[in-house]
Amino acid sequence: MAVLLKNKTRSRLIAEALAGSWRKFVRPPGISATELSEVTPLLVQSGAGALAWWRIRDCELAASVVGVQLQNTYRLHSLQAAVHRHNIKMVFTLLRARGIEPVLVKGWNTARLYPESGLRHYVDIDLCVAPDQYEAADRALTSLGAKSPLIDLHRGLGHLEQTSWQDLFERSQLVNLDDLSVRVPCAEDHLRIICVHWLSHGAWQPAGLCDVALSVESRPADFDWQRCLGPDRARASWVACTIGLARDLLGAQVNETPAAALALPRWLVPAVLRQWSSCFSPNYRELALGCLFSRLTRPEELFREVRWRWDHPVRATIQLNGAFNNLPRMPFQLAEVVLRSVKEVPRQLLKLVRDGKYAGNTASVNERVGSDIEDPEIDKFKSRWLRRFARNSARSFVRSFAHQPSWQHRQTGVSSTARPD
Repeated sequence: MAVLLKNKTRSRLIAEALAGSWRKFVRPPGISATELSEVTPLLVQSGAGALAWWRIRDCELAASVVGVQLQNTYRLHSLQAAVHRHNIKMVFTLLRARGIEPVLVKGWNTARLYPESGLRHYVDIDLCVAPDQYEAADRALTSLGAKSPLIDLHRGLGHLEQTSWQDLFERSQLVNLDDLSVRVPCAEDHLRIICVHWLSHGAWQPAGLCDVALSVESRPADFDWQRCLGPDRARASWVACTIGLARDLLGAQVNETPAAALALPRWLVPAVLRQWSSCFSPNYRELALGCLFSRLTRPEELFREVRWRWDHPVRATIQLNGAFNNLPRMPFQLAEVVLRSVKEVPRQLLKLVRDGKYAGNTASVNERVGSDIEDPEIDKFKSRWLRRFARNSARSFVRSFAHQPSWQHRQTGVSSTARPD
């Protein structure tokens, strides 16, 4: 297709294709086969292909070439979901035999809310364990050897979650997975976790916002918004604005929520739509230095690559613990670049020297830019004072921006559970 249809960008087409796709009964999207074919590759690569199929399954688009492709994606995800369920039961049984009670977050805990198991695509199993049981859990999972599924094991809740492990565990609940009970976070913690996780990865995945919309619409009657939002005003703005995005981009029903009358920051929707125009994770890319070196003689490609690596205001705000408000995002983006450079530049320089490659092909596309792999030689480049200086300078630079949330809850029927000012 030579030219994208004039009146709709790719990201808007994606939003229209996925609007309401998490519901049991949905109406077909108001897009043509030509428009659907324009965004199908992005839908499939971002894990939203099955949701798009669910939306078109009862209309003439289902018989089109791209409709068949989306249906096949749905079938594949259904098979993968069955494998995931088996693996989850195996892992829980193993850890419980060692006296370890894990909490499963995201993944299946979100997928179980969808009307069909094949609608929610996920790759790994996210498990949280008590900090003092992490090593034992890691040894137990390592003992599975080649039979081990892909597991993301967390010591407690990770750096982006402020709730204590004890509080989360006490509020957790047991839900049935076939003949096994699986421990998952309560509905309030679950919604906050998936919102923060989606934002921390740059909001590039449309299916993640569908998860948020589904979790909001399926929340229990006694849902406690004060517990969900938490005491931190900046983080509360993250959750409220994510729900607002689900409302504005996907048509989520957010009545009687803090986002019901929320005006989103002016920069937020355009920033998310820019990510959806490519649907590619900012955490996976060729190593920056080698990639940029290889484009020094091609200014247009160099500019495009720099812009791609720079244009992540959502992720930058989260990494700097800033609030979502109408203030400019440039301070956060500059600060994030400084913090990432202190960590990454020495590592990447050393890799280029080792490999003898100063241009191109320095890493595969799937190499994680933010790798935490340690190397004694890299430590020579990372003096403690430099890291501390960069971190303090960056945080001081955005301190005046970080805690001025623009969202304000208005009375929308959420009385006793509403977040107090």
